[in-house]
Amino acid sequence: MENKISTKGVFFLLMTAFCWSLAGLFIRASHLSGLGFSMMSSIVAIPLSMIIHHKKLVFNKMTVTVGVFQFLMSLTFIYANKLTSVANAIVLQYSSTIFVLIYQSIDLRKLPTKRQMVIIALVFIGMALFFADTLSFSHLLGNILAIISGACFGMQFYLNNKEEAEAFSSTIFAYMFSLTVGLIVFRGLPHFHITDAFGVCGYGFFPMCLGGIFLALGISCTEAFTANLICMLEVILAPLWAFIFFHETISGISLIGAGMVVGGIILNLVLDFKKAAI
Repeated sequence: MENKISTKGVFFLLMTAFCWSLAGLFIRASHLSGLGFSMMSSIVAIPLSMIIHHKKLVFNKMTVTVGVFQFLMSLTFIYANKLTSVANAIVLQYSSTIFVLIYQSIDLRKLPTKRQMVIIALVFIGMALFFADTLSFSHLLGNILAIISGACFGMQFYLNNKEEAEAFSSTIFAYMFSLTVGLIVFRGLPHFHITDAFGVCGYGFFPMCLGGIFLALGISCTEAFTANLICMLEVILAPLWAFIFFHETISGISLIGAGMVVGGIILNLVLDFKKAAI
């Protein structure tokens, strides 16, 4: 597979991670259920995305398929958060990097490189240390759903690297699926308080609208494995906002874990740019 990497792509993916990391702040501001929150946020995200990016949607088998996987990723992650710890859900969802390599190996009939395996080991050890205080082996169903979410997340990244893919269109389709399922389940809009408006509008604008646009711009010029790794910075940034705004503590071992995750991502980027320059 061609080693796609550019400073522009890295910048857009860093912005994706930043926007996604704000999700927790807005979720906390709303009392809606997970599906209701996703549905209402989709109502905000769809028109804003179309206005800001104003790009014609591409409708084909690939964009719809990616949209389905993106929707399933989001839905299973919502329910994983309800059935297991937040830490377990996040760490297991980002097993997506492993799934990207599995899909790549099956598709290309080629094993992952030693470098990729070392990077994954370094990053996952770092994540385990970062969430050392809250990881657990209980809540089996929630953990399984988080792994399924990771498999869908990895498929989203991998398929978005295909020639027929168009990530922005797939993102809009995913939001449409969320809205449709929500309307079927609730038979209309869920009961909505004015106090939920900040959370819904903020989530619809930052993680969904801007995050979706930045992902589409970044994934188009970055290899799937590297793109998924960069977006993993969301895991480090989210607790940082919780520390700043909610005064949640961060332990010393968590800081060591964060350093390992960031170090693994930077090492992979340096090696990618070095390989691209040869």
